[in-house]
Amino acid sequence: MAATFPPPLPAVSDSVASPPALPRTSEHEIVLIGGGLAHLLIVKWWGRQPLANARLTLVSAFDKAAYAPMLPGVLAGQYNRDDFQIDLERLCKRCGVRLVVDRAIRLSPRDRMVGLSHLPDIPFDVASINLGSVPAGEALWQGRRVVVAIKPMANFVERLETRLAELFAQRLTGGAQPILRFSVVGGGAAGVELALCLEQRLHERQWPAEVTLYEAGSTILPGFPPEFRQQVRQLLTKRGITVQTERRIEECEDADGIWLVDSNGEAFATDLALWAIGARPPAVLAGFDLPKYKNGFLTVDDSLSCCADPPVFAVGDVAEGKSWKVPRSAAASVQMAPLLWANLRAAVQGHALRAYRPRANQLQCLNLGDGTAAWSWGRFSGLSRLAWKFKNLADRRFVERLQ
Repeated sequence: MAATFPPPLPAVSDSVASPPALPRTSEHEIVLIGGGLAHLLIVKWWGRQPLANARLTLVSAFDKAAYAPMLPGVLAGQYNRDDFQIDLERLCKRCGVRLVVDRAIRLSPRDRMVGLSHLPDIPFDVASINLGSVPAGEALWQGRRVVVAIKPMANFVERLETRLAELFAQRLTGGAQPILRFSVVGGGAAGVELALCLEQRLHERQWPAEVTLYEAGSTILPGFPPEFRQQVRQLLTKRGITVQTERRIEECEDADGIWLVDSNGEAFATDLALWAIGARPPAVLAGFDLPKYKNGFLTVDDSLSCCADPPVFAVGDVAEGKSWKVPRSAAASVQMAPLLWANLRAAVQGHALRAYRPRANQLQCLNLGDGTAAWSWGRFSGLSRLAWKFKNLADRRFVERLQ
């Protein structure tokens, strides 16, 4: 969940019969599948410059969207829920976009239809997919209340707060207050931010607890410069957060308490684990009749297109380029939005599509939970309050413009 700073907003079960499709009401039906940040920007821009003889529809499983870079700050108490959540109904109504709150489970280019879980199918002439990824190890975090996955982010805070309330109701009764053991699984940017922001929350509320960060690789923050990793590692130690590298958590057992078990069979006691590991394609992509890589992510070309006839685009976490590779992050989704906007319009108007060129360097900031941020840009990095102020201002402005 490391934040980069977004650009300013510019002037299926085969055995079940599908319900009848919604009737067409315009010459061109453009359907956005998923409430990712790129799609929310498209909705915003549509309100300023809609296409004639076209209707834009946003399909989302939730009526609210979460701005991922602010999520750790909610955990640290820096933001409340309304600060980082975007009301899709209000946004779409203001921008003249139809909102369909349901889960897309099928997409058929041949029939030009998007199938939904409960509502009638939606016809499309041009479509785009911005669903986001899900954490790896779904069988573990789906079946254990002690394990809280960061996705779906739209209801992460509610799920976490419910579990914390249960945990403290069980453990912090009577005179003695036992030390609670919190785990964060995943040593990437999201896991590091969650660990630091959780520690800050525990510190401010004076809860007797310890935090441990587990990473499957040999180092935290893979992909970041070595100097940056060292600075953050020293800060984690200073804040009393234990870092366990080369610990691939593969199981969770109930035996005289809750234990996380790594690939070597070693067990670690925990009371609550935040799951922020890896990225896997959402299961619904299996019902999308589109080209995919072996890992299940959608194959897109330089124009962000995974299907030419009819035009179907994919952006954000679910997309994997043939000739480029970018981190699966909110920042990458935002950076794809201007090109997606241009190519959606070009596809409707019959114009040539433009090519995507990822940025060589981008400023990244990690929220440290205490009013400071760790920043990295190319070979340069540091920790400062100024970086936090800059990140906080950029994040708030981004969400306010969508709200």
